[in-house]
Amino acid sequence: GVNLDGTLPAALAGGWHLGAPFLWLQSDGQQQASYLQGRDRLLAGVPGSDVLVVGGTSHTSFTDLSAYMSTLGQGLTGDDGSQALVAATTGDLIAAFVGAPLAGPGDPMALVLARHPTVRREQGNAAGRAGGG
Repeated sequence: GVNLDGTLPAALAGGWHLGAPFLWLQSDGQQQASYLQGRDRLLAGVPGSDVLVVGGTSHTSFTDLSAYMSTLGQGLTGDDGSQALVAATTGDLIAAFVGAPLAGPGDPMALVLARHPTVRREQGNAAGRAGGG
């Protein structure tokens, strides 16, 4: 599975046990403790899972919100047109994560991360690190 910078309700994060690798993409910046605890609890001990932080992003970078705004509205909200780049980066990361287990197209994660220097792996106890590319 894949999570695009979402927060899981505590009831779900506390009771779910994943049986397959999971990719958690998150925005840059300081995260709330409850967000990190839910994420870490969900991914604990799940081999092949990965937490990737997309540098220079905010939560809304993973949405299509700006597509519904005029050029003026995009400028007023600070959208500099980088959402297309975030979408391409996100697609590349997801393809790398699911490509190997599904024998699908896509480059290995190490190559994709090298192509996207703003993306970094989150260190700590969040993921099972036994795979994920």
